[in-house]
Amino acid sequence: MGLRFFRRHRAGTAPAARPEGREELRRSVSRAVVVDGSGAAPDPAAAAAEAREALRRIVAEALLIQDLAEDILDGVRAGRPLGELSRAGAALAARFAELRGALPETADAEVRRHCDVVARVLDHHAMMVSASLDLLAVDWRSERVTEHLERVDGLGAPAQWLRAVGAELGASRAPVPAAGPGTPA
Repeated sequence: MGLRFFRRHRAGTAPAARPEGREELRRSVSRAVVVDGSGAAPDPAAAAAEAREALRRIVAEALLIQDLAEDILDGVRAGRPLGELSRAGAALAARFAELRGALPETADAEVRRHCDVVARVLDHHAMMVSASLDLLAVDWRSERVTEHLERVDGLGAPAQWLRAVGAELGASRAPVPAAGPGTPA
């Protein structure tokens, strides 16, 4: 491991040779990067495993907040007040977008395929929550908008795609006990 400095090129004498050189050196360094000094090429298998694990964590979180987004959309369809839904809905839409931005870049074809699907799903979820809240904000203006809001029925097929990717990656949500007729409590 080492530290490499990148300096902006300037004409004149070296900054260290002058008394005011330290301050000039601070101003002239554009960035500092920690580098691996071993010169060894990164292991592709380790990089793929790291990307897969990062994707698994992202999908696990997305599955959890997907359920919260479904609750927001149920509230939109039920006509709950915007004040009750807007803060949580906006936070969920923003988090979907952040997760989309955190998807790993990898050379592994399988992980890249999963990342492509997850990226589309996260974009869909963020847009669905955001657009539904926008429509709820103006539903009093038009009967057609109200009709559209009544047709909002969850996150649809992309939610199933996310669950399928999660199952393939082994990302699991916290178990929810099913308490119904014929099931042990």
